[in-house]
Amino acid sequence: MEIVKHKVVQAYDVVKSPVIVEDVALEFEAMGRLPGPFIKFFVEEVPFETICRTLDGLSRNATAKCVFGYYNGIDMKFFQGQMGGVIAKHPKGEGGYGWDKIFIPEGYSVTRAELNETDDKITYLKIKPFAKLKTFLRSV
Repeated sequence: MEIVKHKVVQAYDVVKSPVIVEDVALEFEAMGRLPGPFIKFFVEEVPFETICRTLDGLSRNATAKCVFGYYNGIDMKFFQGQMGGVIAKHPKGEGGYGWDKIFIPEGYSVTRAELNETDDKITYLKIKPFAKLKTFLRSV
C-alpha cells in the first residue's frame, strides 16, 4: 500500500487537485508477495514462458490485486479488489493485456487471455474495485 500512497501524493503534487491512481499487482505465493506491483516490469523484460518455468516445482498459487488510491490534498482513501488463481504452466491466449496470458482465475481452467467476453468482464470487475470507488465518489 505504501507504493500506492507514494504514487497518489506524487500525482496530487503535479495536478494540485483530487486524483485517483491505480496500482495493479500479481503476487506469487511461492515468492511471498513478489513480483506484486513490479509485475509490469517482469512482463516487459522476462518472457512469459520463463516466468512460468520459474514456478516449476513450487506453488503456482497467485493473487491478482488492484488498488485505487484517492487523494484530495487532505483525505486519502484506498479501495482494493482481488482474485485468487494460479500461474499457468505455459502462457496461453491472445486476449487481454499484461499478465493475462499466464494467470488462470480461481474457478476457471483457462488463462484470462483465453476467457470469453462475459467471463473476462466478470473476472475484471472482481479484480478492479470500481463499485467501491463509485460508491465513495458519489458521497464526496
